[in-house]
Order: sequence, then C-alpha cells, then structure tokens
Amino acid sequence: MAIQDFDFTTKTVKDPRRNQVFAAVDNTNDLATLYEVLKEKRIPVAGKATDYKAALELIRKHKVGVLFIDCDFQGVEVEQMMDKLKINYPEVRIVLISGSPTKELVETANTRGALGLLIKPLKKDAILKIAKLI
Repeated sequence: MAIQDFDFTTKTVKDPRRNQVFAAVDNTNDLATLYEVLKEKRIPVAGKATDYKAALELIRKHKVGVLFIDCDFQGVEVEQMMDKLKINYPEVRIVLISGSPTKELVETANTRGALGLLIKPLKKDAILKIAKLI
C-alpha cells in the first residue's frame, strides 16, 4: 500500500506527480547541473528542454509539476508566461532561471508566486535550497 499525501485544507489527496520536474534551460551545462542535483535528491525529472516551445509542450503533456524555466529564452515575456501558466496549468509551480536578473524580474517572481529564482551559471547549493521546497 502506497502512502498518499492529504491536503487537509481542501480535503483531497495531493497529486503524486506534483513533485516531478521539467527543466527548460538554454545552456547544456546548467541543464546538466540541475539534472544532477535533482537526481541526487531523488526528485523525478519528467522532461528536459533547451527551448521555450519544447518546455511548453512538456507542460501541456503532464499538466502538473515544477517547471524550472530559463527567462533568457528568445521570445519569453516572463510576466505573460507566468500569468498564462497559472491560468491554464494551476498545478504547475515555477522556478525562474536567469543569467541577468533585474529588479523587475525579482519583483515579478515575488508577485506572480514563483517558487524561486536561480542565477546562471547554476550552483549546486542554490539548486539544493530550491529542491527543499519541492
């Protein structure tokens, strides 16, 4: 018999897939570092992508989990992306990744409910801090 997580506020069983991760990072070294740390912490990686379009396909397919997404992808409007994901996929939690974080990006992460913000190049200790929240 498997143990299930129960949400006492909503009186429902939590989806066991909520801890699966989707990693969408344009730099293969950062993607490898992220994958290595998550694997070490036994957090399942359901998919990896190196572009924005592929990341969206992963979300459409699985509909639940944690998305680590690179804000530096060509054509990504962070505010619009986060709003759209929250509406269409409310079971997806988001961790933003950026090589050039700005005050506006930090504010967007906070106001739009991001799980966290990682700075590239990705560091193991920073990923571990986020992993504790998954």
